[in-house]
Parts: sequence; structure tokens; C-alpha cells
Amino acid sequence: MKIDCHSHFFDPFIREEIRKTLKEHNICEKQTAAVRSNSVFLNPEERLRVMDASGIDIAAIEYHVVYQHYEELEAPLSLRIKLAELVNNRLAVVSDKYPDRYWWMADIPLIDTDGSVVASILELKRAYNIGAKGVCLRTNINSQPLTNPDYKAFWVEVNRLGLPVLLHPRSSLKAPRVPEIDYMGIGFEVDTALAGIDLLIDDFFSKYKRINVMLCHSGGALASMKIRLDDHLTAGGVKTSTLLDKYFYDVAISFPRKVEFLMDIVGLDQLCYGSDYPYRSFGEGLCVIDALGLDNAKKEKILSGNARRFFGAD
Repeated sequence: MKIDCHSHFFDPFIREEIRKTLKEHNICEKQTAAVRSNSVFLNPEERLRVMDASGIDIAAIEYHVVYQHYEELEAPLSLRIKLAELVNNRLAVVSDKYPDRYWWMADIPLIDTDGSVVASILELKRAYNIGAKGVCLRTNINSQPLTNPDYKAFWVEVNRLGLPVLLHPRSSLKAPRVPEIDYMGIGFEVDTALAGIDLLIDDFFSKYKRINVMLCHSGGALASMKIRLDDHLTAGGVKTSTLLDKYFYDVAISFPRKVEFLMDIVGLDQLCYGSDYPYRSFGEGLCVIDALGLDNAKKEKILSGNARRFFGAD
């Protein structure tokens, strides 16, 4: 079995509903690459055909790019709440129609503005009640760390529900020093590492024992910082470098040597298959796993067994 833990659901229905809602609020949609490309927006049935061609059994889908449609902090919180509800309702419908093929992770209206924590808790509960198997959050909330004390009540509720969290990077880099370089992609690697360090230093996993957290793209630059992390202690006095195995990691947009290095540090049981579809093909991540030279039992852990542990689906 193959479970894709990092699968963006670029659904034409969601995009059109967001556009209609923004128009109703007299807000111009940003023309980002993620929202203007027609070729990546597939309906659920079209997507299943692509999954079948690569042997993908289950995709854990999310739509984390709401922020790319408009400037969140320049619009009322009520709009962000409405868009989260729209996204989650659609993901629930798709998963209910194909429960053996699509799991879904909730979009949460957590932004750095008054009232968003209460709104996020309400939407979290609602999403849980309509079938969400997890939550997808960005690695920073409008440049604020996930450990900001203002967000404590939200994390307490995630912990109570026992929902896993996929942390997808959002770059904090504002302006490129060299225009030709993809600073967003490079910023992803750095911001994933920073978010991972923030949570460890804050003793996140001691506080919230029921939350599994997955870092995308093999944790970005986190594992390569292991020696530097020897110099940093958690709030509880533990070396952060010894806690990297607290995370799960998807292997999207990685290469075999990087995954081998990560596996040496955190162990096989923390690695999961992720495609980053449609930014990458389903097959790219599968080729990386094949190149590791693992026996079938170990490959099965990365392809599905560890994902089941992450989602509590054992």
C-alpha cells in the first residue's frame, strides 16, 4: 500500500468558490502561480486516475494555499473564516465520496490578528466533527512563530482531539538578494528548520503528548543543523539535537543521500512517503524510496506503515 502524506488538492471547485467569495467582498485575487495554473487543478475523479497510474492508494489531501489568493491581514478575519469553512466542507465531501482513497487535513483560519485563535478553535472542532484526519498549518503565522503564547489555547484543543499536524513551509524571506533565485523554495527549507527548532526549544512534545507533527521535504535544513543544535537546550534542559526523532518527516522533494542521512539521525520509523503533488509527480518520491535499497518490509513502513501511525489509523 502507498499513502501520500503530502498531497495538495488543487480542486477547481475550491478555486472558483474562493474567487467568487473574494469578488463578493470586493477583494482582487492575487495572480500567484499556485492559483492561476489551470493544468494542476483536477477534479477528484481526474486526480484518482493520476494516482492509479502511479499506484497511490490513499492521498492525505489539503488546500493550504488560501493565503496565496489574497493578503490575509488586509481583509477581515470573517473572510478567512469563511474560506476555511469553504475549503473544509469541500474536502469533507470528497473524502466522504471516496473514503478509501482520500483522507483530509483541515485548513485553519489562524492568522496574526485578534480573534483568530478563538475562530481557529471553533473551525478545528467543526472540521474534526465532519471527518478531518489532521490539520495542515504553515511553519509561521504571518511571520509569528507557532510557539507564540497567544496560540496556546489552540494547541491545547488540538492536543485534546489528538489530531496530527502537517507543517507546510511558508517562507519568511521577503525580498530576494538575487532576483533570479527562487527564494520562496529556499526559504521553505530554512523556515521548516526554524519551526522545528522553535517547537523543540519550547518543549512542545512534553506539553502536547497527543500531537504528532510532520515536517515536509525531509525537514528542510533541520537535520543538517544537528551539531549546532547540541548547543541549545529545551526549556526542560534537554539537548534539542536529541529530539529530532519526535517529528515525522515526508520525503517529498528530496534525494536518496539526504533521506539516508535523515534516516541515520531519526530512524526509519519517522519517515513517510510524500509526493508534493502537483508540484512534483507521484513517481518522483517513489523513485527516491526505491533508490534507498531497503527490503520490502522497511519500504512498506515508509510507504504506508509510518503514515498510519502518524494519522492514528493503525
